[in-house]
Amino acid sequence: MAEQPTGLVFDVQRFSVHDGPGIRTTVFLKGCPLRCPWCQNPESLRPAAELSFDAARCRTSCDCLRACERAALVAGATRVLRDRCDGCGACVSACAFGALELVGRRVTVDGLLAELERDRSFFESSGGGVTLSGGEPTLQLELIVALASALRERGIGYSAYFDDLAPEVKDELIALRRRRSVNATRRCPRGTCRARATRRG
Repeated sequence: MAEQPTGLVFDVQRFSVHDGPGIRTTVFLKGCPLRCPWCQNPESLRPAAELSFDAARCRTSCDCLRACERAALVAGATRVLRDRCDGCGACVSACAFGALELVGRRVTVDGLLAELERDRSFFESSGGGVTLSGGEPTLQLELIVALASALRERGIGYSAYFDDLAPEVKDELIALRRRRSVNATRRCPRGTCRARATRRG
């Protein structure tokens, strides 16, 4: 049996009503080569797991500093030395106050499908489905194509927001379901384009 594609996701947002028709579950993928000034998800830019620090929750116990074998954390204003951090998560586990969070988790198609299937009744009752967003989903092409195919097989609609960095992706996603209603649109001026490919039902 062939190995399943894996990918890096930083969030799965349930009951989303702004990312396509009906009630949706939005999968936010990590990694984006663009640096758009209006980016709503800056935590998605790096194509790797990374630390997020919430200063308001920190009680300066310094347990996180002691747990980090790479000395990637320092007390004071600069909390995370990103060039040293390997995303192991030891500091996150050591922090009893939840001040540190690892943004980005490795997923498989089957694992992601199990999460998404929990919302099937919402999709069916509202005409909704799954939205693939980011970051830039096309950086994880194997994952999104395999996921879109699996969603189609299960009768779950999907939308994918991506840049025109790889226009063939739009064609590949649309080709997965030519017999049903498909809508593909461009949302931005050339050079900063976002394309949307939607497959309903």
